[in-house]
Amino acid sequence: STEGEASGQKQGPAPRQHEELCLVCADRASGYHYKALTCERCKGLFRRSVTQNAVYICKFGNACGMDMYMRRKCQECRLKKGLAVGMRPECVVPENQCAMKRKEEKAQREKDQLPVSTTTVDDHMPPIMQCDPPGPEAARIHEVVPRFLNEKLMEQNRLKKVAPLTANQKSLIARLVWYHEGYEQPSEEDLKRLTQTWQSDEDDEDSD
Repeated sequence: STEGEASGQKQGPAPRQHEELCLVCADRASGYHYKALTCERCKGLFRRSVTQNAVYICKFGNACGMDMYMRRKCQECRLKKGLAVGMRPECVVPENQCAMKRKEEKAQREKDQLPVSTTTVDDHMPPIMQCDPPGPEAARIHEVVPRFLNEKLMEQNRLKKVAPLTANQKSLIARLVWYHEGYEQPSEEDLKRLTQTWQSDEDDEDSD
């Protein structure tokens, strides 16, 4: 402590052993930045100084011994020390290029997050739920239902006092058959929408 008081400067915390140290301030280094082994803080100061054409003035005689304490006190000597240990201003990427790179990376991330469609849709084809079965199909409800519910099964349902199909339920079955025949296989989303339409019809029927 006597030596520190004699020099008029405080000493920063000692770095841990077996670590690579910043050549500017002796803090723990994070890697090579602009051609020199430095910490993140000295890297940041050097980049800002170059991109902003900053000018610093030393208040201590332009001969500050640089360590983790003095790096906060004198930016001029800290910048000079960075240049002395090999940091290269020409290696600093201009801020406008950094902004452009960040923008491109963001656009790429957003593009990567877009869901990949496994189906193709004709732009001129209206949504399936906007297409209603033609009029004659409605008359085929009693022909369609037996395909899926044979007479024996319907008789068992009657014995078990299972409620018979309502007109809306029969209409739903007819629609599903029509969509299946016309579009091969309705998607899960189409089925969900169709079911929602039937449920709303049921609610309207109950309220009447």
